[in-house]
Amino acid sequence: MWQFVDRTELERRCRLPGGLGVAPSREQSLARVPGLLAEGEWDSAVVLAFDGLGYDHAAATLAPDRLTALTTTFPSTSVTAWPTVLTGAGAEEHGLVGVRFRAGGGLADCFAEGPAPGTVGETVFERLSARGVRCLVNPGEMATWPAWWHSAVTRGAIALPPCADWEKIRYEPAAIAEAAAAEVAAGLARRGPGRSLVWSWINVDDCVHRTGPSAGLDAALREIGTLARRLADQGHTVLALSDHGAVPSRCPPALAEGFAAATGPGTCALPPGGAGRVRWAYPKPGRAGEVAGRLTELLGDDGLVTTPDGLARLGLLAMEGSVPHALGEVVCLAVGPRFPVPDPGVAREHGSVSAGEMIVPLAVWETS
Repeated sequence: MWQFVDRTELERRCRLPGGLGVAPSREQSLARVPGLLAEGEWDSAVVLAFDGLGYDHAAATLAPDRLTALTTTFPSTSVTAWPTVLTGAGAEEHGLVGVRFRAGGGLADCFAEGPAPGTVGETVFERLSARGVRCLVNPGEMATWPAWWHSAVTRGAIALPPCADWEKIRYEPAAIAEAAAAEVAAGLARRGPGRSLVWSWINVDDCVHRTGPSAGLDAALREIGTLARRLADQGHTVLALSDHGAVPSRCPPALAEGFAAATGPGTCALPPGGAGRVRWAYPKPGRAGEVAGRLTELLGDDGLVTTPDGLARLGLLAMEGSVPHALGEVVCLAVGPRFPVPDPGVAREHGSVSAGEMIVPLAVWETS
C-alpha cells in the first residue's frame, strides 16, 4: 500500500547490509508513479519532474503540503529512472541499465543517436490518453537528448516546444525557474475541456553536478515551490518528483588513470560501462580475477567490487531479460566519495546506492 513516509523511515526499511546504502523498495518506489496518476481523482494535474533533486534538497526548499520519500532505480541515474517513472517497469523489463552497457557485441550509449538500446513500453501518457485525459508534456532539457529519447518519453502526449534554450541555461538557476513557470503556463493554456495533465521536466542536475546545493539554486527551487502553491490554489493537483539525488564526488588523476589501466584493452574486450558512481568492466576470457583484484586494490574502502550475481543478492537488480548480458563481469559500486566517475570534474555525482542518491521526493500541493 502507498504510504507517506519520511527519508529516515524509508532508509531503515531498505537498508543494505554493511552500511552500503539502500536498495530499491518494492512498495515506495518511482515505479508506483504511473499507477498513482492513472488511479488519481483529479480534473487537472501538473507534474514537476525534476532531474537531479534529492529528497533532502526538496524538503529544504519546495515547502509542499505533503512530502513522501521514494526510492529510485538502480543504477540511480536518469536513463534508468525515467522509463520506470513513465511505465512502472523496472530496468529488467525496459533494459536501460545505466548510461553505457553491452548490447549485442558492442557497447551501447544511451546518449548516442540511433535506435533505442532498450524498450520503453506503454507510457502513463498513453494510459491516460486512452481514458480521455489530454496530456501535454514540456520535455525541457530532454528535447536536447537523442531523438529516440524524446519520442519515447512523450509518447501518448502532446509535446510542446520549449520556452527556453535549456542547453544555454543549464547552470543558471534563476533562468531555470523562469523557464519552468513559462512552460507550465504554456501547457495549461492548451488544456481544453475535460481532464488534463501537464507534465514539465525541470533540469537542476547540471547545477547539482557543478556545485551541489547553492544559494541561487535554493532560491530557484523555492520560487518553483511558490509556483506550485499558486497552481494548487487555482484548483490544480500539483505533484513534484525526481529521478535521483547526488552526493559529493572526488576523482583524483591517479584514480582515473588507474581505473583506465585496469579496464583498458589490455585486459578487457570492451570499454567500461555503467553510470556515474557505478562502473562495470568486460574482462577478456580468463582475466576477470585479475581485473577484480586490481580494482579492489585501487578503490580501497571507497568502493565495493562485486559481480552481477552480487548485485542480485543485494536486491539491486534481477538477472532477467537483457540484464545479464548488459552488465560486465566485474562491477564497482561507490560507497565513499573517492571513485573513478566518467567526469572527474563534477562536485557531485550519482549512480550508486547511498541514501543521498537513492531516496527521492514525491511532493504534493493540495487544492484549496
